[in-house]
Amino acid sequence: MVAECLVLAGASSGEVSDKSINGTTSAEFLDFLEAQSKTQVKILEVEVRAGQELLRLHKTQYEKERVELEEEITTLRVGRTETERLCAELRTDLRKCRNELACHVANAADIQR
Repeated sequence: MVAECLVLAGASSGEVSDKSINGTTSAEFLDFLEAQSKTQVKILEVEVRAGQELLRLHKTQYEKERVELEEEITTLRVGRTETERLCAELRTDLRKCRNELACHVANAADIQR
């Protein structure tokens, strides 16, 4: 790792003394670690912002779908109410028809006697 830092810094092991190499290498390595950590922090910040944006988009989509579903539910409830009303009218008409039929059958029976 130290040799890699030296190569990155442009120094070879023969150019400077071991003591200055260790000090310089340590400082360069710390600078490298600091730069790397700052880069990682920036990447994480970008990922957090992207996650927040994605969450916002999902919330917007969810809200849109919720409104659409509520409208559909309302439409279906109105349809159900209308169907129930028509069904009640048909039952009433059927009762009237049965009563009329019973009257006609009774009249026909009286006529035949």
